Amino acid sequence: MLTEQVHSFSQMIGQSTLIRRLLSAVESGRIVHACIFTGDTGTGKRTLARLYARALLCRNPGPGGACNACPACHSAMQHTHPDLHWLDAARKDGGGVDAVRAVIGEISLRGYAGDRRVVVVENAHDLTVPAQNALLKTIEEPPDGVILLLLTTNLSPLLSTILSRCALYRTLPVPQRQIADYLTRHGADALRAQACAGAAQGSIGRALTLLRDDEFWPLW
Repeated sequence: MLTEQVHSFSQMIGQSTLIRRLLSAVESGRIVHACIFTGDTGTGKRTLARLYARALLCRNPGPGGACNACPACHSAMQHTHPDLHWLDAARKDGGGVDAVRAVIGEISLRGYAGDRRVVVVENAHDLTVPAQNALLKTIEEPPDGVILLLLTTNLSPLLSTILSRCALYRTLPVPQRQIADYLTRHGADALRAQACAGAAQGSIGRALTLLRDDEFWPLW
């Protein structure tokens, strides 16, 4: 139950204003080369970045984002797209300067499958200062077609020079009713859905975790 992955923006709950901004950028072609997605844990930053990256790489994007049918979409969904790079700064050595330089080296080359290359940096707040400085050089002078998406729950550790050069996309807490409706639509008991939504404090991710936590239910 509730294990299916979100494959399109229309399947997301909450963040409607932010989704409209992202879709407008894809449709108009006015793509900002460096973006920061920030917000509480579980509010959809990673999902939004994944869907946005797929739309940017899609060969036939439409008003709703990626077509989910072209070879680029298929490879992105299978995590095999050669022009989509993921770096988790929270992993061992992932936030160091060597890891950042390795990714920068890859994206400095011409794209394999198209004109765009997308880099997603998760937990960007865990990047070391040297790693941020290495990334800053690419943000200031990005290779043609390179788009950087930084995900963070905390803006404070990021250099002011990075913050000033990136578009900011802030995810908001998801309304309790929307979380409860989502859980019930996907098979959760109505009482449990309401309890999880109430305890989740606007985080769909936290609600899903609570729903699967057997230790949470003796309290209800």
